[in-house]
Amino acid sequence: MTEERPQSPGPWRWPAAWLRDQAFWKDVSSRSLATLIAGGLAYLFALGAGYISKPGTGELLRGIIVALVPVLLGVAVYLSLSLLVNKFPKRIRTILYVPTVAVALVVVYVGYSLLLR
Repeated sequence: MTEERPQSPGPWRWPAAWLRDQAFWKDVSSRSLATLIAGGLAYLFALGAGYISKPGTGELLRGIIVALVPVLLGVAVYLSLSLLVNKFPKRIRTILYVPTVAVALVVVYVGYSLLLR
């Protein structure tokens, strides 16, 4: 009488398992929201205490553009590469997933480095 243990995925497959797990995304979103709330409160405190000055409209718009443009560009690159990758068989898709994410991250990094010059 041998009991079969369910096979757990190897360490290299953990990130893929995390991405499919709903609890992972719930945890990511709750921590992100907590960070935004804490950062917003810290900003308001620093602004009220006089540690920082209120940004002008031009600086605010530039900050929003610097934050959003590279991220949106990276998402667009990731989605377009994902559409190309999804045409391949499943085995090849899993192999091509990492370079797709890597290319999107490089686009975001290059975008930020160009905008922050």
